[in-house]
Amino acid sequence: MSIVQYLKTHEDTGALRRVWPPKGHAAKRGAFLTALAQRAVDDGNSAINVLGLRPYVQVALERWVIGAPMRVRLSGTKPGASLARLDPAEGEIWEFRITEPVNQVRVFFRFARPDFIIVTGMNTKRLLGGKTSNEWRNAMAQCAAEWDKYFTGLEPHSGETVHDYVTANVRDINARA
Repeated sequence: MSIVQYLKTHEDTGALRRVWPPKGHAAKRGAFLTALAQRAVDDGNSAINVLGLRPYVQVALERWVIGAPMRVRLSGTKPGASLARLDPAEGEIWEFRITEPVNQVRVFFRFARPDFIIVTGMNTKRLLGGKTSNEWRNAMAQCAAEWDKYFTGLEPHSGETVHDYVTANVRDINARA
C-alpha cells in the first residue's frame, strides 16, 4: 500500500485527523494528527490545554497547512527555525518549534511525503527538558513508534535539502545569504 493509500484509509477510519485550513484559505500543505497527538490537543488535562497552549498549536499547524513561510533547519543548532530535523538525521524525526508564548511547545512529526507531515505527539519544552534528556529521547522514540503503528513497513520521507521536504515558501536557515 502506498503512503497516499495509508493516509486515505486512516483518515476515513478516523485514526488520523486532518488539520484543515482556516476559512477563506486553501490548503497548500498537509498535516495529520495521530490519536496520540489528537489526545494532546483534545484532552482538557493535557499539558497543552492546562497551560492554555492549544490555540498556539492550532495556529502553527494552520500556518503550515496554508503554506505560510517556514524557516527550516536540517542540522545543527542555529536558532530561528520553525521546523528542525532532530539528530540523528537517519531517524527523520522533526520538531515544529512553537516558541511563543513563554511556555514553548515542541510538536514531533515525520514527513509522509514533501509538504505532508504526520504529527505524532507534542509537549511543552519545559516537560521535555534539553535534547539530551530521557524525556526528549522518549518523545523521539514515541514518534517513531507512532509512525510504525500507522505506516507499518513504510519509511518516512527523506531528502538532502530543505526543498526536498518543503517545496515552496521555505528558507533554509543554514544556507548562506
